[in-house]
Amino acid sequence: MANCICKLKKNRFNNLFETTDDFEKFSENVSTFCSFITIDDNSLTDFKVSPDYKPDSDEWFYLKIDGLEENITRHIDTIYEHFRSSTDLSDIDSTTLNDIKLVMYGEETDSKLKINFQVITKSKFITEDKFLVFDNGTKILENDNLLQFEDKTHFILCEDTNRIYFKQLSHLNTIHGDFKGLYKEASKSDVKEIFETELVGLVDIDNDLIDNNKISSLNLKKISFYKGSGVFQKIKDNPDKFLVYMKKFDVLKELLTADKISIQSDDNMKIFMKACSEQVYQGDFTGDFFMANANKKID
Repeated sequence: MANCICKLKKNRFNNLFETTDDFEKFSENVSTFCSFITIDDNSLTDFKVSPDYKPDSDEWFYLKIDGLEENITRHIDTIYEHFRSSTDLSDIDSTTLNDIKLVMYGEETDSKLKINFQVITKSKFITEDKFLVFDNGTKILENDNLLQFEDKTHFILCEDTNRIYFKQLSHLNTIHGDFKGLYKEASKSDVKEIFETELVGLVDIDNDLIDNNKISSLNLKKISFYKGSGVFQKIKDNPDKFLVYMKKFDVLKELLTADKISIQSDDNMKIFMKACSEQVYQGDFTGDFFMANANKKID
């Protein structure tokens, strides 16, 4: 069994095509989306890496579905149910086309579903004010509501392995908004505990950053992540060793004042977060200095 359905606003579902011929034409034109890649263990990265880590082109994050909270798994089960009862769904029509949030291609083998997902954003819709016109006034597009569909897969649900594979966590929010909570932001009390207690004497932070919520969401996620992974405790236990690392690189030395780390802005915090994960380094071969986008610990 193979089929295409779509999820719309307000958690509604429709069949994407009215006839088998339409579905087959679609499958031929987007053959990448309508086929399944083989993901081996060497291509997988456990999701719990730094919040700014971006997987390589052949690399996928994964989460075990049975390890997710019930309010998320309930929505995943709903998708499975709609695929298995797709004959009961209405077909999408042009008036509701721009309500589509997800397009899904699924196949069932040995009673197990595998589903490819593409996230549909507002930028993918072409409306009347975006008609293209030739010099002679002829319009290229005559429809008032068109969806530009790409031949790509954003994430995959696999019932057989009981996993969800993805590149960006934000894409999963189209299933349920609670996915964004998997990387939690540090609370104000967490930040105070780290910088005013745990790292006191080593780090001098502008209290205005904490009290008036001037630390960016990504930095708060990193603070929470590094707290949970024990990075701040290691810095507390070995402050001199950490300062030696920071003094190696000009971009990090800018934060130092008399052997104390000064964080007076969110940009300062961003640099400090990179220091915490040792993303600033010197290449052994070239001798050049680099700043990595993110780090992934390897065995």
